[in-house]
Amino acid sequence: LYYSTSEDFTPPAVAVSSSVYGGGLRVGVITTDTSGIHAASVAYSSGDGHWRSIKMTEEESPETWHALLPISPDLEYIVQVVDGAGNVTIDDNHGLYYRMPRPCKVHLPLVLRRWP
Repeated sequence: LYYSTSEDFTPPAVAVSSSVYGGGLRVGVITTDTSGIHAASVAYSSGDGHWRSIKMTEEESPETWHALLPISPDLEYIVQVVDGAGNVTIDDNHGLYYRMPRPCKVHLPLVLRRWP
């Protein structure tokens, strides 16, 4: 539970990205706020009905955070960021939850040409 006595009521700005990295899904967050970022976390479910939450790690850049989630075909997750004034931003992909990216398949037609 976070609370604040600050006059700052503006929540942090958040941009979420993800990519398959090694044996997991690397979730990255770029976030900014005038009062600084206190913490970032990701809550996720592997499709079993149980939600887990892990803290994200701040990278060398003070505005970039990341976490590595276990790969599951039914993986869904949301990101939460808390600024220095206690304001919280929850990014849940507009209520759709972020999901494991699906591999892209490209099918090209086979063209045969007869030579005389």
